Amino acid sequence: MGERRSSRRGTEAGLGSGPVREPGPDAERPAEAMPLGFVTASVGELVASGFRDALAPHGVSPRQYAVLWALVAHGEHTQQQLSERLGIPASRVVALIDDLERRGAVQRVASDRDRRIRTVRLTDDGRRLVEDLRATAYRYERDLLRDLTDDEQRVLRSLLARMGSNVGRGGSAARIRSW
Repeated sequence: MGERRSSRRGTEAGLGSGPVREPGPDAERPAEAMPLGFVTASVGELVASGFRDALAPHGVSPRQYAVLWALVAHGEHTQQQLSERLGIPASRVVALIDDLERRGAVQRVASDRDRRIRTVRLTDDGRRLVEDLRATAYRYERDLLRDLTDDEQRVLRSLLARMGSNVGRGGSAARIRSW
């Protein structure tokens, strides 16, 4: 098929130089020739699985972690606000909050402004759980990125953020999740 040239920014980031060509049907496909969407999805699945495994001893799923993180970062929310912030269906958020409430990490309280609305907030136990989870998440991240320099980590974060902002363009995909 056609030829695409690497951008100057891609070359500076160590993503290759010169044109990117699709190999012919009989050509051997080195890892660098794999479509980046496939590579990103494959690595994303491995990273997500590892993160899920890291959280498992705490009895918390990545989505529960996202709810807790949003409450720490942005304060109390209604269930609908959490759903919108995290890109998780409202019905699923209710189940996540039910689980977190059963374990004493969050509580639902009547809103000060409108008693018909219930907000979700962290409890003291929830704050302690978040501190444990934060330490676990950063240990996992440290292991994951151990072979990258600080500069490479900054570049990786920047490139992933830029890729994420492109995901929803053209109406083909939902916005990137904040969790």
